[in-house]
Amino acid sequence: MKIALGPIGAASALILAAPAQAADVKAPATPCFQTRDIRNHTVGDARTLYFDVAGRAVYRVSMSNNCLAASFSSDPIVLRNFMGSSQICRPLDLDLSAGPSGLSRCIVSEIAKLTPKEVAALPKKVRP
Repeated sequence: MKIALGPIGAASALILAAPAQAADVKAPATPCFQTRDIRNHTVGDARTLYFDVAGRAVYRVSMSNNCLAASFSSDPIVLRNFMGSSQICRPLDLDLSAGPSGLSRCIVSEIAKLTPKEVAALPKKVRP
């Protein structure tokens, strides 16, 4: 026996099916790390910093300003804990300054955990 769904029945079927489909879709993992696990950093360009985190992962930190323009990888970076937490999961969690004097404030726009393939594709001089 076939059941024909009219316009209202078809819409109801879609609405009922939507939550089941949404439950199957997983959100990408948040790229979290602890500031204490940062082992090294390198400056990629005026807006990009790379972190070696615990020797197991490389994170790219992108800035919306040119705070790294006068920086070298050997220059110190200054990290300030936001709200007393050392866990970094989103751009607002990372308050940092860079440059020879550590006074150039950076506005973090993105934090991304690189894949092993992306790390391998980095030029040697910017690989942390």
